[in-house]
Amino acid sequence: MTKAMQIGHARPARNLHLALVNGTDATRFMVQQIAETQDWILDRYSDRDQPFQCLRIKRPDLVVIVVVTHGPWIIQAIQSVNLMIPGTNVMILSERRDQEAILTTLAAGARSYLLCPLPVPRLTTAIRTAAKGSLALCVEAQEALLGHAQKVNSLGSRILSQTEKAIVPFLAQNLTEKEIASRLGIATSTIHEHIKRLYIKLDVHCRKDALRRLYFDRQGS
Repeated sequence: MTKAMQIGHARPARNLHLALVNGTDATRFMVQQIAETQDWILDRYSDRDQPFQCLRIKRPDLVVIVVVTHGPWIIQAIQSVNLMIPGTNVMILSERRDQEAILTTLAAGARSYLLCPLPVPRLTTAIRTAAKGSLALCVEAQEALLGHAQKVNSLGSRILSQTEKAIVPFLAQNLTEKEIASRLGIATSTIHEHIKRLYIKLDVHCRKDALRRLYFDRQGS
């Protein structure tokens, strides 16, 4: 198992635009400190401010929601972000490490889930990763998805080939095509073609939507 999933060590992004929703004083201070150090734009809201109309106008690269208490509001918040600014990644920062909390937020449309507190360098890298549209998942979130992978719904069982089914858990781990090829002993170009066919069969265009259809779409159950 790896530590929190992070991709690459790119140079700090200039003028990355973040929206921070809710949060404890410590978390707000840490995110603000990171934004100032990296020269990022940061808008801060509380969950009571109903910031989602503002998000539609400002269109941040990443919405970071700090979850102090899990409840219906977090699901509504994630869904509101996806409705107002579709395609924008939602990152959840939470102290909850149980599978129910993790899978519920990911099913609602969050694409990144990290446990607080975490070191500033790790959060900085995860924010860059998530802002680019990739997954940023802590170990517990990876394990929750992998456990869920054993329950791929009937849609996947019905239309995916054996190789495509074998690839799905590695997609949930956010492995690259090269890494998946190494695990399965198949050429990277072959993995690329399998993933393309998997997307076509599921009528999706990205990894996030493929995983959501397979794991959370009740119509496929």
